[in-house]
Amino acid sequence: MLTTELRFRLIAFGVLAALVWFAYGPSLSHVARSDQIAYLADIHGEDSLMKLTLGSSSFTRTRHFSPGDFLLYRPVIYWILGFEYWLWGYHFEAWQLVGILLHLGVVWTVFCILRKFQLRRAAFALSACLAVLTAGIELVTWHHLHGYLIFLLFFLGSFFGLFDHVESGQTRGTSLLLVAFLLFAACLTHELGCLWAIIFAAFLWLTHPSIHAPLAKKPAALPRSTAFLLLVPVLLYAILSFYDYHRHAFSPQNEVSFHFSWIEFGINYLKSLAWWICMGIFSVPSEWTSSPLEGTKFIPSAIVLRPLFPLVFAAVAVVIPYWIFRQIRASPQSSPWKKWRILIILLLGAYVALLDFGRFMPRSLGYIFRNLNCAYFVWLLLVLFAGCWLTEMKTRRKCIRYPIQNAIYGIIALWIVWNAFQLRELNQKRAQMDRPLREMLSQTSSLVAAHHADPGFCFYVPPLGIFEPTQGLAKTRRSTGKSVHARGAYFFTILFRGSSAIHLERKPLG
Repeated sequence: MLTTELRFRLIAFGVLAALVWFAYGPSLSHVARSDQIAYLADIHGEDSLMKLTLGSSSFTRTRHFSPGDFLLYRPVIYWILGFEYWLWGYHFEAWQLVGILLHLGVVWTVFCILRKFQLRRAAFALSACLAVLTAGIELVTWHHLHGYLIFLLFFLGSFFGLFDHVESGQTRGTSLLLVAFLLFAACLTHELGCLWAIIFAAFLWLTHPSIHAPLAKKPAALPRSTAFLLLVPVLLYAILSFYDYHRHAFSPQNEVSFHFSWIEFGINYLKSLAWWICMGIFSVPSEWTSSPLEGTKFIPSAIVLRPLFPLVFAAVAVVIPYWIFRQIRASPQSSPWKKWRILIILLLGAYVALLDFGRFMPRSLGYIFRNLNCAYFVWLLLVLFAGCWLTEMKTRRKCIRYPIQNAIYGIIALWIVWNAFQLRELNQKRAQMDRPLREMLSQTSSLVAAHHADPGFCFYVPPLGIFEPTQGLAKTRRSTGKSVHARGAYFFTILFRGSSAIHLERKPLG
């Protein structure tokens, strides 16, 4: 016999999976784009699993096509991409399916955390909102960002373990070890994991039972110093990244330098946060860019956003300082959920600060509006915050009356359905745009596979210069006897130039 809880979870999972599939099913027909094209061109022809995974730990510092981001050390991301390339090759429907399943995994993990908060209908409603968040489409459908979704799974797993450890009175050593392990995996996937691990360690230190009233007739809590265990992943990551960075001996001209202004940083901080919040609520997807070099062109409704964005910006600029002031003045024992709300806000604040400092300040404010995948991170944390707030309202018996509750859930349901149809339509548009490219790649791949062993056969596409190696790197490749075109640039130049530019020639391979 199925218990009530298990039956509820099965139904919730089925509905969430159906929502995700309805919205993202058409994306199975998408092809690679943007950074993923450069990545596949760089590793094309490599069939060694070891080189594609462990051998690609330093990919941001060794890649030949579209070099950049050399300050970043994200080995797990490139282990994942390399493993996927080894499995799927150029079967892009498989790449896309992985992205959809990872997204469903994130949504389901959020649902499980919200159930841990003792929410029921709200847990499903908030998870469904995240499942069909229109501003999250870029993170789900861009193959190159699969590592970000896996990072979020590591983070959510560590958050779940931290919640279990703290709510048990910090007595469960196994939960803490699991949190440390997942944080280390998160650090190796995205440098944001280091910042969040420091916040977790501080949170664990400040919420230790020894600070408050002793726990009577309960198991003794672990020593307060165990909070430092969560800093071990940060230290290990710093050592590995420092060693890897200096192993490649970068020249001074590769260093990033920019003028920093606290005023500009603060303005960008509020603008970026307000923009991602606004996009999650009011965005109306219009069209994709025609070039696969670009990510998602997400055009919000000017009628809606132009008057609303300044209002959201003003609200963020006023509400955040006021909320911080209220939290400082409130009693530490005012609510058992206060500490979790503060933790989530600190995680959100650290994420936006890291992006503003590391990504947007060296570039321009316009870079904020072109990175829609950031909205996924922001709204995931806002969903967790909303869960904490709703649970606190329940514990204080400040529940909204049922007629009003039902009306709110009805509005949320309509919003979910609207977003699901918007996402499906946008994915169908992209699939239709990619259809000629899919057919062309299929025909070209079949031709090359059929004739690659013929004496003197060579498939050649004139280079564009875009995503080509720098001159020095090209010389290095020629010195190793590996042709740039034989390395794979030819395959993806098709995407840039179109069928009229393809040339199939029989040439001596020399």
